Order: sequence, then structure tokens, then C-alpha cells
Amino acid sequence: MSIGIDNYCLHPLNLSPLEVLKWAGDNGAEGVQFSGLNPEFAEKMDGDYLKDLAGYAAENGLYLEWGGAQHIPFDRETWEKKDLTGINRRAAEQAALLGTRIVRSCSGGLMRWDPESPMTETLLEETAETLIYQLKGIKIAVLSPYDVLWKELSAVAETPNDSHAGELETSMMLYLAPKLVKGRSREEYPKIPKPFTIRNKVKYWPGGVWGNPRKASAAKGKRAMKLIVNKIIEIIDNIEKLK
Repeated sequence: MSIGIDNYCLHPLNLSPLEVLKWAGDNGAEGVQFSGLNPEFAEKMDGDYLKDLAGYAAENGLYLEWGGAQHIPFDRETWEKKDLTGINRRAAEQAALLGTRIVRSCSGGLMRWDPESPMTETLLEETAETLIYQLKGIKIAVLSPYDVLWKELSAVAETPNDSHAGELETSMMLYLAPKLVKGRSREEYPKIPKPFTIRNKVKYWPGGVWGNPRKASAAKGKRAMKLIVNKIIEIIDNIEKLK
């Protein structure tokens, strides 16, 4: 198993793709998932640059994944379905020049910062429903470990109703990439007043933690990852049987 980063998390640094790869290597990541590029870099993304990027990754032992800079196949103003066929085709052509076989059609990463968007579960299900008609021959499963393994994962954690950046997620990072865990946040839970929908969620949830990361351990992370990996293998085996 390889542990890398999504280049989108470095977006505020305005780094070029080559600079992102260097940052990843210098900070202990094993590769980069380029889910999308800043417009100024996307315009310069010709064949020669892609080959230079692939060469740097190979020389430094870094893996590459590629994407078309789309979060979901919907217009974020109207929430109407959006055809990503052309964007996905271009991303696949670029991935071929990079020599990578992993292409992300959509990153799914928007629900956290758009308060007007539909529920995460709704978007994931509708994304799968939309893409299955746009990408011929593809088989899609919508999987959230917390949904399909809630009982099993709850037995691993000491913290009731543990969730985002809490005991389990911190435990998995301690197991997978302990050098990247720089500290432990205090126990915290969102205190958003019900039944209201709040734009300024940070006011009621300043640390973004849902649970108690101070109870995390690598041993718990190992148990949780084994559960998740076994479930993913089971789903892959079943999806192969689909006609």
C-alpha cells in the first residue's frame, strides 16, 4: 500500500506540478494524485511537460494519478447534470503520456465548503448514476466504510459516534503513515444548533474534530484498515460478477 497526497490540498501554495512532486517527496509522501490543476498550469500542460513530470516521478520513486479537475458531474450553480465526456477523454490522454493507468473522473471534494450543495450521500449516488452512462464499460460502487462497517468499526473505537478526524481516522494514520501525524487535537464535537443549517460552521465546530483523537493508536488503525480492506475486496469480487 502506498501513501500519497492529493495535489488539491496544496492549492493555496500555488505550486507547479513539478513543485508539488518535489514537496511530496521532501515531506514523506510516496506519490501524488493530481485531481486537478490551477488554470495557469493547466494551460501549459503539453506533451513535453507531462513527460518531464513522469520522468521526475520515476527518478524519485513517486507514483502518479491523474484527473480532470472536476469535483462532481453537476453544474454547481444549478445542480443540473454536466457531461464530462470530453474532460474525461482529455484527462485519459494526458494520463497515457504520463504512463499512469489511474484516472479520477471526479474527486468528490466539494461538500465541505458549499453550504448550498445537496447531501454528500445524495451527490455520491447521483454522481455514480450519471457517470455510469458517460463512461462505457465502467462498473461503479458507492462505498463509505462508516455506512457498511458501522457496527464493526464502532467496536474498534472507544469513542461513541466517532467520526471526522477522531479516534478511528487518527488511528489509521498512525498505522499507515505515523511520521505524518504531528500531534493530537483535543476531543471535540460539532455544536451546530438544530434544526438550523449554518453557513459559518467553524463558529460551532472550530477544530473540525468529531471524536477523541487522543485515544487513537496504531493497533486500532491496523484493525480498522483490515476491516475496510477486506470489505473492499469483497465488493470488488462481487462487482466482477456483475453483467
